[in-house]
Order: sequence, then structure tokens, then C-alpha cells
Amino acid sequence: MKFHDKDRLSLIAMMNEGGFSKEDFHFIKRKGRIITQKRISGREFSYFLKKEVELDPVTSDFIEKKLYELRIDGGSASHVNTWNDVLDKFRAWLKNLS
Repeated sequence: MKFHDKDRLSLIAMMNEGGFSKEDFHFIKRKGRIITQKRISGREFSYFLKKEVELDPVTSDFIEKKLYELRIDGGSASHVNTWNDVLDKFRAWLKNLS
């Protein structure tokens, strides 16, 4: 998975809104997972975009499904459907860092 500029900029903007700067965090890419790590505490927020292709039985068209897998501070995986949902979870994680 690529770490797209628009995604990175969205995360940085959210950091700034939360009173943090980009320098407070590391961005790490490991095995396709994008990890945002707080420098001092080592706490992590990570996501991975899973893409699946299914065949619609009615139309016989291929349908691409996207699902983001999230891990917060090493906890169990949770899933959301859209990038905005990822940003909502990231915002909540940032609030817990304060």
C-alpha cells in the first residue's frame, strides 16, 4: 500500500488541529501498513487498506470493495469503510494523547 500525499497531508492537518506538529510523530510503512507513531511515548495509530473484488451474481460485474483495518496502540484490529472514518478514529486517538 502506498502512503499517498493527500492521505499524509490529511493526517498532518488533523495533527495541527489537535495542537501537535508533524515533528511530534514518525510515519512508518511496514508490510503495507501505515503507522503514525508518537515520538516520545511510542503510541501508535496504524491502518491498512484491504481491497477485495467480488462478482455480482445479478449483473456479473466485478465490484471492488475497500475496507480499512485499524490498530490503535497495539490493540485488536477494527474495521471502517471510508477514509473519513479513518480520520474520525485518528482524531479521537489524538485527543487521547493530550
